[in-house]
Amino acid sequence: MAHGGVVATALDEAMSLCVHQQTLAFTAHFEMDLHGPAPLEMRIELEARIDRREGRKLWASAEALGEGGVVATGSALFVEAAR
Repeated sequence: MAHGGVVATALDEAMSLCVHQQTLAFTAHFEMDLHGPAPLEMRIELEARIDRREGRKLWASAEALGEGGVVATGSALFVEAAR
């Protein structure tokens, strides 16, 4: 099974890539819920989206999807880099 920290890293990276399509921002807060195991031989697809933006703050969420459904969900607050 994949370590939960690896799954967390993948979710954070997916959200970061999504946010970086709009602006340069850094993860300020991250939360994850594991919903099931992530076997190493199983393909995991990541889906990320920006949920809302207020000034320099962006909230994003992501899902890790395996063959049996949702493996993990995550949400994060990103803060845009000062210019």
